[in-house]
Amino acid sequence: MTQDADGQLACDLCGLVVEKDRYIIHTRQTRLHFCCDGCQGIYRMLHQPEEVPPEEVELGAEKNGTAP
Repeated sequence: MTQDADGQLACDLCGLVVEKDRYIIHTRQTRLHFCCDGCQGIYRMLHQPEEVPPEEVELGAEKNGTAP
């Protein structure tokens, strides 16, 4: 999870503010948030993350800033 200078949730690819918590990739280490379907798709294409169901994300990973 990334935050911008104002403390708002920022896209994990481009850094723009995430208006809706709609585009999320869940990995074992963290939840990645994106501002749009395009950023989410590009991230998947470039990084090929190992996605898991939301309940399998390790607790506390977002708080610690752990990224895949």
